[in-house]
Amino acid sequence: MKKYIVVLCLLIFMQCNTPPSDKEEITYEYSSANFTDAHLSANTFEATVAQTLKERYAASYPRKVSDVSVSMAIYDGRLHLIWTAYLVRCQKADADTVFSRRGKLLPGASAFDVQHHVEKVLEEENEIQPWIQAFRQRYMHRSGNPCRFDRTSTGMQNDSTYWCIREFFCVGP
Repeated sequence: MKKYIVVLCLLIFMQCNTPPSDKEEITYEYSSANFTDAHLSANTFEATVAQTLKERYAASYPRKVSDVSVSMAIYDGRLHLIWTAYLVRCQKADADTVFSRRGKLLPGASAFDVQHHVEKVLEEENEIQPWIQAFRQRYMHRSGNPCRFDRTSTGMQNDSTYWCIREFFCVGP
């Protein structure tokens, strides 16, 4: 009986201390009829990825972000967003420990119009380039620039209203 308890304890210990795989996927799904609260899902996703990077680094399982995506669908009167980040194992010197994002979600009359509208608003608000510059100054990346991902996704509501989300992601050491 004691042998079985020792083996069971050892198996539990091994499960709890098993290092993460070489490639991890972090996915956060959001669904709501309130489209204006979608930024909350973006903030939650950002915090989750940032925390995971920091935890992996502290536990000697360094990771870097290899890709990020956001996809959007609208059905049953609800906005559905799926945020995904892929983290890959790397050397500690190459690890990312900072993850941040900025973006915009807006409605429009057509897929073409809404994409241009989002670009125009982002340009007029002039938030993205200063944010990237500040990020670059604070977190100089191993290549000399923060690693950056730009992603766009569109969807259409039943009433022919199109929505476009445009997101900018930066990662750094």
